[in-house]
Amino acid sequence: MRHICIIGNSAAGVSCAKTIRQTDSESKITIISQENYPAYLRFKLLDFLYQGIKESDLFEFAKDFYKENNIELVNNVVTHIEPEKKRLYFKEKGFLEFDILVLACGRKPKFPDIKGTNKRGVVTVYNFDDAKQIIETLPLIQTVCITGSNYVTEKLVDFFAQKNIEVKLFCPQLKINSESKSIEYITDSQIQEILGNGDAKAVKLSNNKIIGTNLVVYADILVPNIDLVKDTPIKYNNGIIVNSSMLTNIENIYAAGDVTEITGREKSFSWANAEQEGTTTGRCICQI
Repeated sequence: MRHICIIGNSAAGVSCAKTIRQTDSESKITIISQENYPAYLRFKLLDFLYQGIKESDLFEFAKDFYKENNIELVNNVVTHIEPEKKRLYFKEKGFLEFDILVLACGRKPKFPDIKGTNKRGVVTVYNFDDAKQIIETLPLIQTVCITGSNYVTEKLVDFFAQKNIEVKLFCPQLKINSESKSIEYITDSQIQEILGNGDAKAVKLSNNKIIGTNLVVYADILVPNIDLVKDTPIKYNNGIIVNSSMLTNIENIYAAGDVTEITGREKSFSWANAEQEGTTTGRCICQI
């Protein structure tokens, strides 16, 4: 029985597994996720923050989905892979052997190279734990520091301003369409260090000014999560390089979703595109 391992439990990984199961009931499928949740709709995290949807509405599938489709969901962190041995290794010891590997590990935050970004209270809005942390912190904060220049930044600024939380926005080129007096645009300085023992308590700016805050949000610092392939023969550039069949330069290793780079094609970072790439991968694995 061949073993198909999928690293990533979001749009690309789950759609790949679903597609395989539609025609292949025999192969063993293992999905590995570093988040201890069933697959959820990452693009709805902003709606969750705004309390427009319930927590339960985030989840695309119940935990029964995996059992019903004979898919093993493993909660662990993969630290490295050995393509030649067809093995992947876990942070919490142990390894898995695979016949086919699908890298659907998405994107990750790339924090600036400053002190303190590992403190609690320094978040993105890319995963469920970060969204929950923001909600849990709301009653405790009077000021939030936000860096970013995208749509997510605008929504976050509006979200905090509506709750009468003072917003310090570090983005010279972004102007929010809001009449709120709680938004301050900081254009002459950047965050140089995040202060606090374990938890964020303040930020130190490049002009040496200190701003007290329990929450620092980086809204647009996501990059393809290519860490697993950097010390392997798998080719990568900004993302893992694949062909139109989502196959890497290693014959039994595929990649799909936000982590990929398809030669000659402009990359679209979207849920729909990740799902489509996952479906394509599954079809190619099954040769349909």
